[in-house]
Amino acid sequence: MKNHKNYENKIYKNETRNKELKLVKLYSRGSDNDEKAKKILTILNICFSGISAFTETDHNKIVDNLYFNQAYNLMDTKIVKMTQLVSVSESTLGRYRNKYCNVAEVVLYLIEHSNL
Repeated sequence: MKNHKNYENKIYKNETRNKELKLVKLYSRGSDNDEKAKKILTILNICFSGISAFTETDHNKIVDNLYFNQAYNLMDTKIVKMTQLVSVSESTLGRYRNKYCNVAEVVLYLIEHSNL
């Protein structure tokens, strides 16, 4: 990540943006060899693969570009540039981001309330 210190303690007005920040921070923890974060990321990737199985879109690739990328992510890069990187329209990306955050929220809730 570029400057994750700039938004480490930031709270956004948009709830989706706050959830996305959690995903980016989770990826950062996984990159720092946090075993629990790595397990959560693996489970999230399985969930996003499941979404891809029912559509003709590779959602894992989109999620990786949006949140789980060392060089850039949605928090470091403007949304318009991200639409070009993942080759979807801004409105489609907005719908995808909401869905991804909902999936991540459910997974994180389940993991938090289980013994994983």
